[in-house]
Amino acid sequence: LGYGTGKAMLKEYVDMINAQHPDLILIGGDLIDNSLTPLYKENMAEELARLKAPLGIYMVPGNHEYISGIDESVRFLKDTPIQLLRDSVVTLPNGVQIIGRDDRSNRSRHSLPTLLKQADRSKPIILLDHQPYNLAKTDSLGIDLQFSGHTHHGQIWPMSLITDRIYEQSHGYRKWSQSHIYVSSGLSLWGPPFRIGTNSDISSESDGEIVLTKVSISENITIFVAYLRNGDTLFYFGDSVFIICSHKSGKFSIRR
Repeated sequence: LGYGTGKAMLKEYVDMINAQHPDLILIGGDLIDNSLTPLYKENMAEELARLKAPLGIYMVPGNHEYISGIDESVRFLKDTPIQLLRDSVVTLPNGVQIIGRDDRSNRSRHSLPTLLKQADRSKPIILLDHQPYNLAKTDSLGIDLQFSGHTHHGQIWPMSLITDRIYEQSHGYRKWSQSHIYVSSGLSLWGPPFRIGTNSDISSESDGEIVLTKVSISENITIFVAYLRNGDTLFYFGDSVFIICSHKSGKFSIRR
C-alpha cells in the first residue's frame, strides 16, 4: 500500500478477501510500500478495518515496513484490526499455532529454534517469515507449514530466473522432507506497475478439476494438498477444507 497501490485498489482487494469468508487472514509482510504518508492521506486504515475473519488477522513485518520506518508502521497498524507478530507465537482456538518472525532487517531477531521453545510441538505450526531464506532449516525443524512472500517471483521476466537462483524456493508450493512451504508472488506490485511473464497470486473457489495428493504433517494431522487445474491451491486438513489465498507479498486467508 502506498503511492502505487491506493485506497481504491485496496477496496477491491478487501472485497475479494471478504468474498472468501475467511476464518483467518495472515499477512506475510510488505503490506506497506515505502512511506506511511499516502496511507494516512487516503485513510487506508478505514478500508483495512473492513477485513473480517473470526479467528483474527495476523501479520509479520517485511523489509518494506522497515524501509517505511518500523516504529511508524507499528503505530499505523495499531489503528487497524491487524495484530502484528514480531518474534511471537499465538495459538488459535482450534489449536493451530502461528509463529510470526520479525523480518531479517532486524539483525537481532530471535532464531527459529528459540521461537519454537514457545510452541507446543505436538500441535500444528504455521510459520510466517517474510523472506524465504534458510528453508532447509525450516524443514529440519519440522515446521508444518511456512508462508513467505518478498520475491514477487521476479515480477518481470527474466528477473524470475534470477530469483529462482537466489532463493531455494522463489515461488509457489513445495513439499520438503517434513515441511510444506508456500512462497507467494504477491497480489500487488513493487516498482513498475505491471508484470511480464509472472502472475499475481490469489486463490478463489472454483469448479475446476482438482488433483489431490495425500501427505502427513504430524501424527495427528493429515494434509491433502489439492491443485485446481486453473492454478489455484487448496489445503485440506483432515476432514476440513482450508482455502489458502495469497495476496500482496505474502497475504493469504484460510477458510474452513
